[in-house]
Amino acid sequence: MKCMKSAKCSMTESLFLLVAGLVLGILFTFGMPRWNAPISRDEAIKTTAAIRSVEAQYGRRHHLKEIRIEFQDHDPLTIDGSCADSELLELLHQLPGGTVIEMSIHPESDVILEMYANGAVLMDFDRTVEILGNEVTGFVYLGLFCFAVGFWGLINLRRFF
Repeated sequence: MKCMKSAKCSMTESLFLLVAGLVLGILFTFGMPRWNAPISRDEAIKTTAAIRSVEAQYGRRHHLKEIRIEFQDHDPLTIDGSCADSELLELLHQLPGGTVIEMSIHPESDVILEMYANGAVLMDFDRTVEILGNEVTGFVYLGLFCFAVGFWGLINLRRFF
């Protein structure tokens, strides 16, 4: 938008900046910290389920976005891409269908935080919670930037009233 570079914005552009900045600011500042907030091991939901299939979902530039796991006896769950690597993906693909996995799941987002199969640790709880906590910090900064954009829209909008 040209109005981000200059002090002249149309009323529509200013209103868009205000609304978009507020909505995205609220989502990133308050939503992400709730969905991926660091939790204790006791707060996590513990469950077991038998694997049906594993699918890696990639974003732009072939970046691992998430791993989606379908189960025979449970709703599908995901592993956040920031917590997964090619080694974990390979281990999951090597597990035969029907393998029972023990998991700890985040209660707000249904993201797998810890995983065991055949007595082996596939994902470590403490490492996963730390990574998700660092990711939350980035989203809070992004949310604050969105609020600043919304404030810029408000400043430009006051010229019309």
